[in-house]
Amino acid sequence: MFKTVALAAALATATAAMPVTSAHAGNIDFGFTIETPNGSISFGNGSGGGYYPSDMSCWEAKAYLKSHFKKVQTIECNGDIYTFKVKNPLSPWKKVKLDNDTGQYWFV
Repeated sequence: MFKTVALAAALATATAAMPVTSAHAGNIDFGFTIETPNGSISFGNGSGGGYYPSDMSCWEAKAYLKSHFKKVQTIECNGDIYTFKVKNPLSPWKKVKLDNDTGQYWFV
């Protein structure tokens, strides 16, 4: 037991006597990702940082169209293309298709 304590004390003394130098981290990649309701945001020093939005939900697509039209009714929200009926006050109802990946919409 005494030898172990003496050896540990000698090692601690030798370590404490070593000169302190700064070390360069080099090329250490680190990063983390925060998940949000609309996608994920990645941080870090690698090349993968950025914002990657998820596809729009049916509710989000309808809210997006409501910012452009007075009335919006859902027809179908299956797959990658959603279908809605839209109307402005002085226009007739029109059928609209919306790409839930890009947010682009067009009349059909």
